[in-house]
Amino acid sequence: VVTHGPSTLKTIVSAICVMLVLVDVTSNNWELNDVIGNTRTLFTPVLNVASQQDLTDTFTFAEGYSLSTTSNVGLFMLNYTLQKIHAHLC
Repeated sequence: VVTHGPSTLKTIVSAICVMLVLVDVTSNNWELNDVIGNTRTLFTPVLNVASQQDLTDTFTFAEGYSLSTTSNVGLFMLNYTLQKIHAHLC
């Protein structure tokens, strides 16, 4: 005889879902991460990169790829990101 039916299963699944949402909200909260670690680790790879030329001198691209093969949107995003990082650090 089964004493625990679907209502118990629903409660368990609901509790697991609530727990997962709480973990997601607290661990993926960028404001919280910014307060705790000031997110400087995200800037570290490009702190010394001020231009596209610095990028090609600092990083290695896969064979057959370089900044000359990057799309216009990709170059825009690169320039925008570098400008924002260096404006934020100054």
